[in-house]
Amino acid sequence: MKLPKFEHLYCGFTLDLPYRHKWGISISAKNRWSNIKMELEQELGRSIKVYALPVPILYARQCEQFIFRVFKSLQYTGLKTSTGRTEYFWSVNIFTFLTLWDTLTFFGFQDGFYWALFTLLIPVPLDGFLMILIIFIVQWALIAAFFFLGFYWLIFWKMKHDIYKNICFLLALSNALIAPKCKEIELTAAAVISAGLFFCTGLIVDVLKAKQKWNFQKHF
Repeated sequence: MKLPKFEHLYCGFTLDLPYRHKWGISISAKNRWSNIKMELEQELGRSIKVYALPVPILYARQCEQFIFRVFKSLQYTGLKTSTGRTEYFWSVNIFTFLTLWDTLTFFGFQDGFYWALFTLLIPVPLDGFLMILIIFIVQWALIAAFFFLGFYWLIFWKMKHDIYKNICFLLALSNALIAPKCKEIELTAAAVISAGLFFCTGLIVDVLKAKQKWNFQKHF
């Protein structure tokens, strides 16, 4: 079974290719962008500076492909030799412009349109950063909610039952089975999986106990 792991989803750009940016994924975004910088310098024939924003997420490949499908019409195909050249897109910043304009208007800025218009003029991929930040925030919010509900369920409900030791035993057993396969999995991903097993185990036990109780009441 291939378990999910955290990877970097990144958005980066260079001012030597204005109004263009690159999305991609990597285990180490820093090392990846060192290679990208070297390859772009070889193709452009000059020294350049690159800027990138990486965020750690699960299912990075699926998220990357989703972004590519959404912005397919803006794909840039001008590069010829650099690896990952199919992952470059034109930077339009239309979503940032509309969001900022609407926000400034909501708070009563009369010149909000002109302030927001500035986002369309700067050669920085604000929409590219916005996309990966939205994915990052949503995913980590779901993880945080999962942990919160799990601990709430454990502390305020499960401690009243005598199945706590059974849950801990099953959790320890599941960790023993998973641990040998976790050499390439980040610790955080393993923690998420363990919490999920913990939660699901307790839920199954609760369902079985509720069923037994219902059957007992049915006989009487």
